[in-house]
Amino acid sequence: MAPADILSAYRLAAGDSIRVVVWGQNDLTTEATIGTGGSVAMPLIGDVTAIGRTAPEIRQEIAQRLGARYLVDPDVRLEVMEYRPFFIQGQVARPGRYAYSPALDLRQAVLLAGGYTDRARPEGLTIIRDTGERRVELRAEPASSVLPGDVIDVPRSGS
Repeated sequence: MAPADILSAYRLAAGDSIRVVVWGQNDLTTEATIGTGGSVAMPLIGDVTAIGRTAPEIRQEIAQRLGARYLVDPDVRLEVMEYRPFFIQGQVARPGRYAYSPALDLRQAVLLAGGYTDRARPEGLTIIRDTGERRVELRAEPASSVLPGDVIDVPRSGS
């Protein structure tokens, strides 16, 4: 699956920052970071649940709610301004938290973390990913896509 396709189906979570623009209604433009409560406060319509939903799903709800009481055929745009970070642990030079950017693959993530240590076993990489319903552990290769919130584990050789 192409990175653009993966992100179009991406389910937002706490730590993602979004911007909602209602065409021709500057006072309804909203920027927010999704907190652990999972909602975004919108002018006129109040809280909109964002956590666990895709950007198109949220955009559609906002448009429906605005159209039901306040605007005729509102043109709503929603973009993710900043994705939550991903994490890399194990046998890399600088394990830790890193800013996510679209189209990031495992090879690039390891480079951001300073590369493999001498003890790394690159053929044993795993990604722990929250699917929205549960956490899954995936076997990974250097070309595997990384998503926001992923936890990458680089094992030690001989383990």
